[in-house]
Amino acid sequence: MIPTELNPLAALPYELIREICLNLDKTSLKSLRLAYPQPKLRAATAKLLFQTIELRLGTLEWSFAGAKSRLSHLDGLSFSSNESFDHPLALCKKLLIDTRYPWVVTPEGCIKANQVPHDRVPHDAWLEQRRMFDDLMVLIPEKQRTEFVDLVGGVLAATRNLRTVEWRTTSSLPIQIHQGISSLLCKPIDTRGFLLDVAISVSTFSDKCEYLDALSNVQYVAIKVVGSGPHRGDHHGLEEMREAGEVVKRCPDIKGFEFYSQAPVFAYATSDALRDALRDLDGLEVFKVDSNLGFTHEMDWTSLKDVKDLWISVEGSVTHNEDLEELYDGLKTVGTRLNKLSVESYIRPTHNYLLQHCSPLTELEIWGYWYGINQDLVHAFWDEIIPRHAPTLRKLKVQNHAQSENKSWSWLNKSDNKAKASLPKCKDLEELTIGFCEGTLTSTSWVTEMVEDLVPACPRLFDIHMTFELGDSNLLAQHVKSTLTSLDAWSSTSEIFNGRSLRLSHEDISKGVVCFPKQSKPDAIPPLWYESLLQSWELSRAISQAEDGTADQTVYRFERLDDLYLSNERLVQPAPRDEVDDEDDDDPAFAADDAEAEDDAGAEDGEAWYSDDPDLY
Repeated sequence: MIPTELNPLAALPYELIREICLNLDKTSLKSLRLAYPQPKLRAATAKLLFQTIELRLGTLEWSFAGAKSRLSHLDGLSFSSNESFDHPLALCKKLLIDTRYPWVVTPEGCIKANQVPHDRVPHDAWLEQRRMFDDLMVLIPEKQRTEFVDLVGGVLAATRNLRTVEWRTTSSLPIQIHQGISSLLCKPIDTRGFLLDVAISVSTFSDKCEYLDALSNVQYVAIKVVGSGPHRGDHHGLEEMREAGEVVKRCPDIKGFEFYSQAPVFAYATSDALRDALRDLDGLEVFKVDSNLGFTHEMDWTSLKDVKDLWISVEGSVTHNEDLEELYDGLKTVGTRLNKLSVESYIRPTHNYLLQHCSPLTELEIWGYWYGINQDLVHAFWDEIIPRHAPTLRKLKVQNHAQSENKSWSWLNKSDNKAKASLPKCKDLEELTIGFCEGTLTSTSWVTEMVEDLVPACPRLFDIHMTFELGDSNLLAQHVKSTLTSLDAWSSTSEIFNGRSLRLSHEDISKGVVCFPKQSKPDAIPPLWYESLLQSWELSRAISQAEDGTADQTVYRFERLDDLYLSNERLVQPAPRDEVDDEDDDDPAFAADDAEAEDDAGAEDGEAWYSDDPDLY
């Protein structure tokens, strides 16, 4: 242990050390914990580092280290004694397990797969990357797969305060490993103690039923069925509807249900089995469905009376007007009070529900492609819907990827622009997703003008998600270029930015192939398997001399941040300050300053398993 006189941090009060830790990212917390193994520092970092534990296949860390070395600190731990409460894992509140990518990963593969072929048109570049990914799908050795199941079991045994487990998986995982993890997680909730959230994607469904058969006692379940080909007609929906219904029946405490499928449904009877299973639900809070599947037809709407979060897709549906009208009428009948609504396209039934029957929302998302559909609703959306929900709205997403036909869905710096007139009414708005570009032959990006307009009007706004048209790759390139130029050239000395935290971001699902150039730390090895690339700019401040030379002034600019590779459907973020537990200082990870050296050594043994540095193994 480093002597206190050589470590000034150790002399600080615990409360001040914890305040410092709250302002560090996860990588810095790991480095601090390894560099200064004093008890007070370990206590402060443990609460933040071990609140969420991530176990992922398909990472460089996994391929270099495997599971065995990570189990070493658990092998000698006596779970039957109180000693287990001294282990940092006892602080874990959330466990994330990701087995969607059970593939061997090498540095060479990571670098090769992330090299963008700039001499290709965007679509061809994306296809080339997909072919490269297919070549890299080599299963990890069977021994390592078994060790991963052991690792999951060891972590579950070491945790004593676990509240939530999220498992993201796919039918690419060998069935034996899937069943092994299921047996550890899918116990009745009164015996395991934590909420279970499972999202699974299965393909060629006829021979994948066993993957769903292993699931039970899940509180939040998402099932995505993907056909063997790119079109809806590649498989039939009857069997998957029946199997999804059986999963629901085996989950008596289910709180959230999501179901997506590419199957064609031409008769409501196809979904009878799933509809019957949903009829008996009580206390459902999250409901996310594709209306084309037909299983919301003639439902027992009382099963949706407690739903707070509703997501609806209408992809490929020729009856989506009728389906949505029936769904909204059902919600109105049983008195459902939504907090969040996310719906594809903006059509008359959605407008009427938002205007007349829906209680004021905290989150509203309108997304997809719609060409000239109900254009008379555009102005009514901004003039009627936004003012009605403005007092409670925290998050708003308006993302019409086909904006080239009508710019009324975008924020434009024009006196007659409805978005510009309506958004300042949302005084509690925190997150906004919207377009802000116009032009075809020449492109204009109004991103910085939008920032200057919304910052004083929306004092809680901290994240603006940039969105662009996706139909024309040349037009997309023009809008991206003009946005980059605007962000690089912008600066302000206005006091409206004093003390404000603001980030502009774009989630690129093409992984950097067709949008902003990538930006990472020098010599950083990017991950191979991830869903999207989050590219961000953050409001920064600097002191410079005024032009007249009389005084210093604060200048605000947007600084480009390193890209984040998102490897989960839900971005795992550090706990906000008001969510970090304020427990007493006699917390299990905290020991007196004169703690025995062997206690510190024991904590050190458990350090390497979560580190991103393969050299530690």
